[in-house]
Amino acid sequence: MPYTRDDKHDRQLLGEIVSGRQHALGELYDRHASSLFRHACALTRRRAEAEDLVQAVFVKLASTRAELLGVRTPVSYLHRMLKTTWL
Repeated sequence: MPYTRDDKHDRQLLGEIVSGRQHALGELYDRHASSLFRHACALTRRRAEAEDLVQAVFVKLASTRAELLGVRTPVSYLHRMLKTTWL
């Protein structure tokens, strides 16, 4: 299924993550992991490190709660989180 940007749906998923609904994290992963992986590959130049970096982003996301409610553009937030984690 091709990805189409849907900030409203992504914000809804972030709200569900804050509420503790585990399926929302999985859906967000399904929607954005490939894009994050490409970004991570460009940063790390190594496939295994890129995979670890994407995983680290979603682990952080799962443990970040109230902050997620203020996110306006989830895609940008995820990519900033990826770059910050890499640095």
